[in-house]
Amino acid sequence: MKKFLFILFILICAPAFASVAEGDAAYAAGNFTDALKQYENALASEPGSAYLYYNIGNTYFKLDELGRATAYYAKAFAINPRDADIRYNLNFALSKSGQTLVPDGMPPALHKAFFIMSGAELKGLFFILLWLLCLAFAFYIFKRKGKRVVFTLAFAAVFVLCWYLAHYFAVDGMDAVTVAQVTQLRSGPEDTFEVTATLPEGYFVGLKDKKDDWVLAVNYKDGNMRGWAKKSNFISIRGL
Repeated sequence: MKKFLFILFILICAPAFASVAEGDAAYAAGNFTDALKQYENALASEPGSAYLYYNIGNTYFKLDELGRATAYYAKAFAINPRDADIRYNLNFALSKSGQTLVPDGMPPALHKAFFIMSGAELKGLFFILLWLLCLAFAFYIFKRKGKRVVFTLAFAAVFVLCWYLAHYFAVDGMDAVTVAQVTQLRSGPEDTFEVTATLPEGYFVGLKDKKDDWVLAVNYKDGNMRGWAKKSNFISIRGL
């Protein structure tokens, strides 16, 4: 049975491995369009791979598509925020559009500590702690022992939940990235409305509404800059 499962695993993963190898070879040779195609083929089989998102980001950067590069670096960072290369490249890409990964006034070491775990990892850890808490509480009810363990697990679960929520709100409003060299924000969802602001390529925005092919984009930093633009001006991070 184990041999059968191993063979099945190889058959499923082999195409992805081959695409990654071909993508790496094409990237090394400077054939970035071919590399992108191979990495995207591999990503279809491994949609949770930070490595592939990172490689696609690198490839888009080489193709001078800053917006898409930033978006894929951000996706890689969401999966594996501990990776130093992902962090560096995302911050470098953001600097090209006048943004920074670390908020103003926050020590970089604190930002790294805050993102030592991804949102998905924190969510999983919370449910593990919740399950252990239920077991510990049941043991306490029947045996009248382990009260300290119950309180410790309860505290840990609440702490991790708060950390997860802080993660969520830290990226709130970072729904999409501009891909046009200049994105014009208008006062309404038509070309006839006046331009109220412009955004550079690679800029994060929040998305608050949509109408046909238009979306209401909001400056993720403070929400003061907002306006309507066509969907084609953005690449989704979450929710477009």
